[in-house]
Amino acid sequence: MDRENTNLSLTYALLGDSLNPTPELFVKRSVETINSDSIIIGDFAQSSYTAEELDRKINTLVETPIVKYAKWLADVIFTGYIPIGKFEIGKIQNLARLTDVEGFRMTLPVYTNEKMWKNLRLGASIGYGFGNQIIKYSGSAQVRIPSEQRRILSLSYNNDYRSDSYKYNDYLLREEPLTSGDEDIASTILSFRTATHLSDRREFNLSYNSDWNKAIETTIQLRSNTLMSSNLLPFVQDGINCKSAVQQSLTVLTRFSFSERVYDDFFQRIYIKNYNPVLYALVEGGRFEVGNKKGNYAKFSGMVRQELDFNIGLWNYMIEGGLFLGDLPYQMLEMPSGNITNGYNMYRFSLMNLMEYRADKYITFHNEILLNGIILNQIPLIRHLNFRELFSLKMFYGSFQNTHNNILDIPNYIHSTKVPYVEVGVGFSNILRLFTLQSFWRLTENDLHGTVKWGLKGSIRISL
Repeated sequence: MDRENTNLSLTYALLGDSLNPTPELFVKRSVETINSDSIIIGDFAQSSYTAEELDRKINTLVETPIVKYAKWLADVIFTGYIPIGKFEIGKIQNLARLTDVEGFRMTLPVYTNEKMWKNLRLGASIGYGFGNQIIKYSGSAQVRIPSEQRRILSLSYNNDYRSDSYKYNDYLLREEPLTSGDEDIASTILSFRTATHLSDRREFNLSYNSDWNKAIETTIQLRSNTLMSSNLLPFVQDGINCKSAVQQSLTVLTRFSFSERVYDDFFQRIYIKNYNPVLYALVEGGRFEVGNKKGNYAKFSGMVRQELDFNIGLWNYMIEGGLFLGDLPYQMLEMPSGNITNGYNMYRFSLMNLMEYRADKYITFHNEILLNGIILNQIPLIRHLNFRELFSLKMFYGSFQNTHNNILDIPNYIHSTKVPYVEVGVGFSNILRLFTLQSFWRLTENDLHGTVKWGLKGSIRISL
């Protein structure tokens, strides 16, 4: 008689620390093998039930209404889409928003899912602004190319308003399932604000995404975008207003990771973060046309981000640097992500105004340190609240040549940094296991008009 013992342990946490044990599932299985090739299973999952009995009970549990609803809700939160039969609605953050251009805006984005076609995804979105009474729309198609590696071909057209601060190559921000990088229900309605700066756009996008292996993937994108002039993004050439600008570009983005797991939900990929660095390399070339000016340009940039675990907490950092070649309209230069809401985001500057800086050479540095309560747990009464210390340091430095002003007049509220822009934050996380709150100070570049030297920002961050 032979005996085999198998022990499995599964641990899962969204955000854990040394004082809050993470959820853990332990399964023990003992197998005895007899010469007759029959199998006797005993002590399965440390219970008196046989494997077949446990399997029937688990299947019965899965079919109960409460478990079905919990699974459905978890799927919505995890992916951002609401499944309805062979279709899905989403992403949920795009269902509504509040802007000064559109007023209250409702949007219905509908896509097919794997129950309709395994290798094809079609989608369309229609939105209506009750203020300006204008309908906006978009459409897309995605095809999975049969291959051992993941290869997807995508085509989309979008006729809609976008935030003036929208960045087409901000892939890092949009890797988060519930983040759009644009004005949405979270940045307007849930933040109790009306978005004040939007521009009308026509966007055509053709892209190809391919995995080289488990660690490397590349996205190639061909874009043709028409941007309409707006109050914050005026197209003025030698004092004469231009109605629109056209940008056409070819972008190659390669992503490098190490031992990182992914969750592929139909055509959506969700990255399961680990403690290894993730690197991004981007090369872009293109042309533009605005008024009577035309030109070509190139962009090169690189980024690294990582979350490090040490004995007393976590350290998150992101470093990005880039360079543009050629004279460009100021709208196409690098713009660090500012923030005029009360919400906090790791990859946005909390006290920097929108459109405050532009650069053709730049470097960005974001830091966040989350401690396990080593200070607050020493304070009587406060230690029972299980607060966690949260510290931030954000820096940006960039410059641009005055020759860009030959293409379009650069508004006087857009600047180049004289010294590195620096802001710091101190606060708490794990407030009711759901919220964070930080106090921020702007340490440099305070002589510019309209700057705010101090602010209070919060965010939702689930702690288990």
